[in-house]
Amino acid sequence: MYNLGEVQETTGIQPMKAGIRENIKLTEVTFDSVGEGNDPVIQLTFEDEFGGTHRELLWDVDPEKIKGWNDGTKTHSRDDKKYGFIKGQPITDEDAVIKAQETFAQRAKHIAMRFTDAETLANATKDATNYAEFGKAYVGVFTDEALENTRVRLKVTLNTKDYTQLPKYPPFIESMEVPKEASKLELTSYDRVTKATVEQADDPTSFDPTSFDDDAGF
Repeated sequence: MYNLGEVQETTGIQPMKAGIRENIKLTEVTFDSVGEGNDPVIQLTFEDEFGGTHRELLWDVDPEKIKGWNDGTKTHSRDDKKYGFIKGQPITDEDAVIKAQETFAQRAKHIAMRFTDAETLANATKDATNYAEFGKAYVGVFTDEALENTRVRLKVTLNTKDYTQLPKYPPFIESMEVPKEASKLELTSYDRVTKATVEQADDPTSFDPTSFDDDAGF
C-alpha cells in the first residue's frame, strides 16, 4: 500500500483537442460492443502526436428512431433526382431514413478511402445485407500496414455536450500527403471547437448519436 515503487502510474484518457489536427494516426478499427450487453458497433480510434485520442463510432441507422426525430418541420434543401426529393418539400419519415442511410454510407466511405482503395472497399462490403455483416467486412479493409504507414489531417469539432466528434458531412479527413495550402478541410461558422461548459469532458468514448448539432440525425 505504501510502497509507491510498486504502483503503476496512470494518466487516464486524454481527449484530442478540437480543430484541424495534423499528423493523426488511426490506431485501431474494431467492431465491438461499447458496454456489456450492448450490440457491437464500428469504432475508430484516432491519436495525435501528443497522446490525445478521439474515438468515432459509426452507429447503425435505426429507422424507427430516425422517424421519431423527424418532426415534419424540415424541408429538402435541394432537388435529388436519385431519390425524387424536391427542394422545399417536407421531409417525410421515409425521406429521413433514406437521408440518414446515405449520410452513414458517405461518412464510412470517406474515412475508409484514406486507408484503402475504392475497389477493395466495394468488394469487401458488396455482400453485406445488415449492419453486423457490414461492420465485420468494413473493419477488415483497414490493414495493419495501412494503419501504421498512413497519417491524416482531421477536422475535429464539438457536439452539444462538448464531446469531440467528426462532422456529419465530408470532408473531414484527408491524407497528410495533401499539402496544407491545398487542404479542403476548413472550419465554418457551423463548426464549434470551443467548449461551451467549464467542466472538461472526461470520456471521449461516451458518445450519443443524437447529439449532433442537427438533432434530427439527418
